[in-house]
Amino acid sequence: MNTDRFKAKALTVWGNPEWVEGYYVGRHEDVIVVVSGRELWAEIHSNTLCQCTGRKDSNVDLIYEGDEVVIKGFRPHPEAEFDPLAGVFDEYQDLQGFVEYRNGRYYICSGQSEPFDLFGFQSTEITLTGKNIHDVPNK
Repeated sequence: MNTDRFKAKALTVWGNPEWVEGYYVGRHEDVIVVVSGRELWAEIHSNTLCQCTGRKDSNVDLIYEGDEVVIKGFRPHPEAEFDPLAGVFDEYQDLQGFVEYRNGRYYICSGQSEPFDLFGFQSTEITLTGKNIHDVPNK
């Protein structure tokens, strides 16, 4: 598990903040990330700090809280009926939402349905969209 890893947007003097990944360290009033691979210290926006869930997506990329994920062909209701003419269940759809930490577990929260446990899916079913909740205005 990589749950000791974090990512956050680094403060920058010029231009837009960049995402950095590494190990979280607190220093006085500042919040800092040690970026893996080398001892690079980056001051970050503390409200963008996202912990690694320990899961990977279908491309073997780590999933962090706040990341947007998609589950293709998700069956939201276990009682969905199989349509033999179409060869599929009648209620398949894509589940898309942001990963949130609630009550000691990670959930996929779409805002359109109940939250679904991130660990209830195979890694091969999960795809990252490349967006994080901190990239979306008004979230």
